[in-house]
Amino acid sequence: IYVLQEGKWGLLDLEGNAVIAPEWDALYSLDEGRTLWAAFRGEMVMNIRGWDEPGEGLWALYSADGTELSPLQWSEIGKLTDGLMIVEKDGLKGAINARGEIVIPVEYSWSHGPYFGRLAVEKDGRYAVLDMTGLEVIPLTECSDMHLYYDETVRVRQGTGVDAREGVCDLTGREITPCIWLSVSGFCEGLAAVDDGDACGYIDWQGEVVIPCQWQYAGDFTGGYAIVQQDGLYGVIDMTGALVVPCEWNRLEWHGDGQLMGTKTTVFPVGE
Repeated sequence: IYVLQEGKWGLLDLEGNAVIAPEWDALYSLDEGRTLWAAFRGEMVMNIRGWDEPGEGLWALYSADGTELSPLQWSEIGKLTDGLMIVEKDGLKGAINARGEIVIPVEYSWSHGPYFGRLAVEKDGRYAVLDMTGLEVIPLTECSDMHLYYDETVRVRQGTGVDAREGVCDLTGREITPCIWLSVSGFCEGLAAVDDGDACGYIDWQGEVVIPCQWQYAGDFTGGYAIVQQDGLYGVIDMTGALVVPCEWNRLEWHGDGQLMGTKTTVFPVGE
């Protein structure tokens, strides 16, 4: 039972005994109330919704039976995801497991994930991707960004600003395409849209260009078709790159069940 007593939070068992003494400024479940609780001591601040939330302070980790798993030392403890919780101390990040043991050393200045059993990290201006044991799947690399993507790939970026270019690796570290693209979309139905800086096309999982870069815009494939743009107007191609709806629409978007909605601008000569 989650309780508030004299302004402090705690946890009771069903007989009313305190398993986590009500002495904490905040107490949050990290796994939907099952076994892990993050206990906060420090300053509470009001957010934009008018609710109190933790500000400056430290966190400890407890199990639901009141066992201290990790002492009061963390400036941040994240939710339990893929068996790990991201922690922060002295401005550096790492990860602990459900027993409070440090699995990923607290030595990284940035982290992303875990997603799909992977964690992207930054150290001394270099980026890496780790598995859930801390093993480097993609070793520390000189680049400007490394990000886990929704299609279970890793986006790697070299350079900044107008000179930035993107590449893609899979979750084993295999390079799908080097950092030669202005942008790479997510893979949908086996193809990803790419922009070479002048036009857009599509690559497959091997990084091969299967639909040449000739479009001003190239959308994701849906049901074997994708919306593209040419000369400022939209049409639809199939997975061979053939136009099945001519590029003559000012606006074109998917409307569900394989249907499209579009608008055209009709120009009437003066006097008609």
